[in-house]
Amino acid sequence: MRRRVVSLALLAVCVVAGLTTCYTRQGGGIVAGSAHLEAIVRALTDGDPAVAIHNLVPAGMCPGHYDMKPSDVAAVAGAQVVLLHDWQQGMPGVKRLVEAANVPPERLHILQVEGNWMTPEAHGRAVQAVAEVLSQQPEADGQVYAERAAGLVEAGRALEEQARRELDKAEVSGMKVVVSEKQAPVLAWAGFDVVGTFGRAEELSVADVEALVALAKEQHISLVVVNLQSGDTEMGKAIAREAGAVHVVLTNFPGGFPGTETWEQALATNVDRLVEAVAKARGGDD
Repeated sequence: MRRRVVSLALLAVCVVAGLTTCYTRQGGGIVAGSAHLEAIVRALTDGDPAVAIHNLVPAGMCPGHYDMKPSDVAAVAGAQVVLLHDWQQGMPGVKRLVEAANVPPERLHILQVEGNWMTPEAHGRAVQAVAEVLSQQPEADGQVYAERAAGLVEAGRALEEQARRELDKAEVSGMKVVVSEKQAPVLAWAGFDVVGTFGRAEELSVADVEALVALAKEQHISLVVVNLQSGDTEMGKAIAREAGAVHVVLTNFPGGFPGTETWEQALATNVDRLVEAVAKARGGDD
């Protein structure tokens, strides 16, 4: 009966999407609600090609713009584990997806992990939360997952120490910045003085932009930091140009830039971009 209900739901989605074919995927697998979750699952499963992982939101996309596809419904309907962030629960596209796929409660796992996952502390908590879910699955070796999680957390601490050394060398502490609200926790972690934040460009009025420019000039900011996944970066460039600051784009998810498929690579790239931007702001880079 359940299989028939799922099949009907999938058919309905295909009709709405205007597709002539649709499919279901049987045999389990893991659905990750974001590139963060996908990267953590891949790390915890040690890149095992036998573990099928389906990521719902591409790394460079704003999660708020997600809309379900028939392939997503098929993947979720057949998944053994569905991992979502707590903030995804209220998103219309995700809600429709869970309903269309008729996900059993025991397969749906909402992760309550506070903080920006690009910061080492929050990422460490996320790793442990995902490891706990995976270790509870049938035939899972909980000790293996616990050991891998501990190794990833330790690697994160080591990377944080290295990043701190690079940021300290660049003398970023106290430098004033205006940043995308999604990147504010990362800049605060890095040691910058966040004097102003802004949302997606589509959410800002002309008056909002003028106020940001006035604040940036008044505070003599050094950087305007934009979030890749928030979309249009031209607004950030305009603010930086008006304020005489350096414009820099960071990723809020692994995979946002080429060669950043792991969290470690993404964090290292963000730090490199910040250090380069600081050097440019100080006149060390033309």
